[in-house]
Amino acid sequence: MLPKATPTNITKEIVEYYKKMPPKEQLEAFVRLLKASKANKEMMHYFMFESKNKNVFIDKACGILRDKYAGSRRDSTYLFKKNFQELCKRMNAFLKLDKDAIIHVELRLYVLQLVGADLQKIGCEVADNLYQRILKKVVILLATLHPDYALDYTAALKEANKLQKKFMILDEL
Repeated sequence: MLPKATPTNITKEIVEYYKKMPPKEQLEAFVRLLKASKANKEMMHYFMFESKNKNVFIDKACGILRDKYAGSRRDSTYLFKKNFQELCKRMNAFLKLDKDAIIHVELRLYVLQLVGADLQKIGCEVADNLYQRILKKVVILLATLHPDYALDYTAALKEANKLQKKFMILDEL
């Protein structure tokens, strides 16, 4: 009977098999993996070129998010909601590339700043809930940061959220 396959066992088996492969086959497997999906390409590009300098990555991600939001239509609540959801989807794709809490806080705060003023004007309940979920995640992340960073980001969070009086989660800070 075969042992139960867990993600840890599978990963370990793949690594062991990969180590035993000749270098040419390793390269072929690597290239095939890159061709498999856009997410794999983005992740490898990040690891190879951008992971060393977090500030450049944050600036690049914020620029892409800003361009995506600037190019979106926000005429109706439906379009605003859909564009906000798409913006969050793109933000989450960036967040998957790195587990650093500072990057997560920075990108989430940036999205809150982008959407905050329009959210108050449009008043969509689904978008409000999405905004509040991002806000809660930032508050949770702030608790894990060094107190100096947490203080700086708490001030930025309050600044980004000053228009949104209905979100009382900030009273806890």
